[in-house]
Amino acid sequence: MSSILKTCKDKSQERLNILKSKLDSAFPQNIPYNDNICVYVTGSLGRLEIPDMANKPDLDLFFIKMENSIIDDRSNLDNIDKYCFFAKLHQIISCLEYERPSKNGLYWDFISKKNLLDIGSREEDYNNSFTARMLLILESKPIYIVLMRFLAKNLKSIQQTAKTIGVN
Repeated sequence: MSSILKTCKDKSQERLNILKSKLDSAFPQNIPYNDNICVYVTGSLGRLEIPDMANKPDLDLFFIKMENSIIDDRSNLDNIDKYCFFAKLHQIISCLEYERPSKNGLYWDFISKKNLLDIGSREEDYNNSFTARMLLILESKPIYIVLMRFLAKNLKSIQQTAKTIGVN
């Protein structure tokens, strides 16, 4: 591996570790709704390709809402919890000097596990689940809790998607 690639990989991994640590501190796993949230990073950070000279790298995040999550669109209280989560997350990424989310966070929303695994429906383009699933398979790094549990439970579905698009 060239020294440039190694430097990018090391810098990216260092930034990921700091981000993971901040998220774990801000969102303790012993709080029930935190245990039902999965956050993963994609893009240059997910591929461990942040250039050494990047002062404010971008941060491409996806959010999965697992079953029994308190964050749900059906009640106002749950909506408030969702906005509190994203407000706290925004504070963290601002302190760590990442770029502001594209379109001021317009795309920051939870994708339900059901939608993420809904392969071939007309809703995939509408709810962004196709993109989220492809990036999860191709270039993601987990930064907040349950991703490994999610992958273990849903491996067959994810493998089917990968096979469909020609990724082995």
